[in-house]
Amino acid sequence: MALISPRNPITRLLNRIPFTGLWFDWFACTGPRKWLAGIALGACTCRPVPQIYLVKFSGAGMLFGMGPCLKFKARLALSVCALGCAFLMMACPLPSRAEEQFVSVWSYYCFPPFVTSKNQGLSHELIELLNARGQGRFRFELRLLPRKRIDLLLSDGITGLVLFVNPSWMGLRNLQKYEWTPSLFSDRNVIVSNVSRKVDFTGPESLVGLTLGGIIGRKYEALDELVDAGLIKRDDTTSEKSNLLKLCEKRIDFTTGPETMLRPLVASLCIDGQIYFSPTPLFQYTRHILISDASPALSEFIVQFVRELPANPKWIAIKDKYKLRD
Repeated sequence: MALISPRNPITRLLNRIPFTGLWFDWFACTGPRKWLAGIALGACTCRPVPQIYLVKFSGAGMLFGMGPCLKFKARLALSVCALGCAFLMMACPLPSRAEEQFVSVWSYYCFPPFVTSKNQGLSHELIELLNARGQGRFRFELRLLPRKRIDLLLSDGITGLVLFVNPSWMGLRNLQKYEWTPSLFSDRNVIVSNVSRKVDFTGPESLVGLTLGGIIGRKYEALDELVDAGLIKRDDTTSEKSNLLKLCEKRIDFTTGPETMLRPLVASLCIDGQIYFSPTPLFQYTRHILISDASPALSEFIVQFVRELPANPKWIAIKDKYKLRD
């Protein structure tokens, strides 16, 4: 191995730059071989590098690796070790903290109060509370999906959360298979009618002879048997909004749905003065978070989070904002 003289102006320039790494001095290459390169190796100091060592490359060596060096000096060996350690530290940095675990959160409620506009509504505000609490451990992301898609994800054993559901809706098998949080809040399906033809619900028999405004494909607890028997007429449409408008036009006698959804929808349509809510609900229930195939740490975090919600000032403000029941 030959040495490039430190008198070389390029070498002197490089030697004046504090640097830990490799310099390829192509300008200093001489001789018939065009694959000679100058490699400047600096030990981790700010002192000038006294010499630049040449390594000979052949054509194949340029493609596949460097040829063997004839001589090594102690400083060159130390510099190579220091350089190697630096590269290892950059390639494998020590983590400063544990990485956050990404968690999918699913909901099939795409209407108020759960979703009021893009990235707004009860569902999004609950996710914000979850992320604030789980910072550094968990990162929650909301996905609005059809109910059938969520059922498929659950059957495939995908880790995730389902918002605002009740165990009785998911079947007995799912009640035993998944973990459930304490109640987030209570809700009830109410009987809604036109204010000029009020329907005061006292039991299924009080609806006999009337026309129910239903949703295509939806089942109605305690009413389906009367519909099948022909005691209640059913006129289906595609949404609760359509049923409320049909009520205003007196094309149906009553409809039913979650109070948390119907009251804000009535307000948004500005038909408060035309709609009557029966004081007695069709039935009542509580809303929970379903936990699917989660680690013990995630399950414990979610359950504890819900347990502490009643004392959370932000959650109290959210419940008041959307008029949620305890």
